[in-house]
Amino acid sequence: MIASLFLWDCILVVSVFSIAFLAGWFVHEFEVRRRSRQSRESRRLARDVLDNLHSLIDNVSADMDQHNDCLSQVNEELAVAVTGDTKLVATALSRLLNANSDIRRRLESAEALLKEQSRTIETHAVEARTDSLTQLVNRRAFDDEMNRCFSAYRRQGRRFSIAILDIDHFKGWNDAFGHPSGDRVLAQVAAILTHQVREMDLVSRYGGEEFAVVFPGTSLVDATRVAERVRLAVAHADFVLGSEKHAITISAGTAEVRPEDTITTLIGRADAALYESKTAGRNRVHFDDGHAMRPADAILDFHAVSADSVYMLVADDGRLPPLGNTAELDIYQLAPETCAAEE
Repeated sequence: MIASLFLWDCILVVSVFSIAFLAGWFVHEFEVRRRSRQSRESRRLARDVLDNLHSLIDNVSADMDQHNDCLSQVNEELAVAVTGDTKLVATALSRLLNANSDIRRRLESAEALLKEQSRTIETHAVEARTDSLTQLVNRRAFDDEMNRCFSAYRRQGRRFSIAILDIDHFKGWNDAFGHPSGDRVLAQVAAILTHQVREMDLVSRYGGEEFAVVFPGTSLVDATRVAERVRLAVAHADFVLGSEKHAITISAGTAEVRPEDTITTLIGRADAALYESKTAGRNRVHFDDGHAMRPADAILDFHAVSADSVYMLVADDGRLPPLGNTAELDIYQLAPETCAAEE
């Protein structure tokens, strides 16, 4: 029996340290968030969770103090007890069991609260990294992925490439048709992008009408091929406004990480290639190979960018989906002759 009680005490100590560790982790995470740029809602949530954690730690500490006091009292009673007083020993053991049962219940309640707070943080973290209009990840998530890929490149030599894409004449579209229509264009282009890349690639809304894609483990040739595929898919998609169909095009720039790169210079090279696509007439892709900026057809076999890999997205009834909603989009493969005309 005494051995069982000792085991219970060990379990209780481990539980308390686990709670303290988790609470410390929460405090650290929110301190990081506090130092970053956050919305008022983010700061409010951080304060609420921290207040709850401080209260939880205080309560657990008080419970442990009370438990230890009970153990000390029982121990003192046993120390002065007459040898062989089985009734006193039985009473003491009963009190110890009750005390351990009570503290276990309190610790389980504390752990349940920590799990609830953890779910709250996870939900908020996802929302904080998602663009509500396009449902793509936002610039913060893009920056995190760039840091991860760059670290893997420095440690393991694992290559990666990026693409920056921009909707052509988007300001003119907004001026002519209004911002709600522009929002629908952004959502549809985002849906096309998502369907043209691999699951492992990260597609983000970079800002305004710009999108960025990170291609882990991908060469410049393959990243440029995907960018060209996306360009073709957007160019062949119908953007419906009222009873009229409109064409939208995008321009893109790609770059692969090089030994002399920093994250800033890599993004700068892809952005410069995008600018080259704009100045060359838009609706095209350029790449930066570290020496010069060139059009996509300088490295691509255009037969590899065929109708078999180009898709357009439209709603079931021919209209754009509701704002920010891509669930109603269907994928329709283009006819080979349509793609051949583009080539």
